[in-house]
Amino acid sequence: MICSDRSSLALICVALSLCAFPGCASTRPKAKPPAPRYTALPPKNLPAFMKGTILEAADIENKDPYPVSGFGLVVGLAHTGHNDGVPQSVRNSIINEMVRHGLGSTNDRLKSYNPEAMLRDDKTAIVEVYAYLPPGGRAGQRIDVFVQAQHNSQTKRIARGHLYQTSLFVGGADPLNPAKSVNPFVKAAGAVFVAPT
Repeated sequence: MICSDRSSLALICVALSLCAFPGCASTRPKAKPPAPRYTALPPKNLPAFMKGTILEAADIENKDPYPVSGFGLVVGLAHTGHNDGVPQSVRNSIINEMVRHGLGSTNDRLKSYNPEAMLRDDKTAIVEVYAYLPPGGRAGQRIDVFVQAQHNSQTKRIARGHLYQTSLFVGGADPLNPAKSVNPFVKAAGAVFVAPT
């Protein structure tokens, strides 16, 4: 009985001695923090309610509208369309897009629409379509687009026409490279509104 009390007293003394000298167990130097990967931003002049926000610690990029464009087809004109003069590469791109959408296929509803014949019709016009994708634009958001007759064509007016669905890309309205990318930024379609001059 006396022996066990002495052994527990010895264990308590050993535990107290270990707690009293924690610094002796580790003599390794402390590691230096890694150097920052990015330079610190200069202080920003922000209103008081924005202090401590992410805006104070970060710079925002892509704040400007993003230009996109493409070639499309306006139909339903009052005999004012004329596609002569349009570069062959652009015509081929439009025809390929029409075929991809089933025009001229064996489908009963679409087989009467021949792409080549449609481009010869003066009720159609190949157009250039331009838009600015707003910063922070979301899927399904509506934006305005600018439509004009392809500048090599002889089209007189596109008023009261209807734009078939057109895909817009970065640099899409380039006659030297009109082939479409896989993922369009914007899809435009609908009635053409001509602003009064």
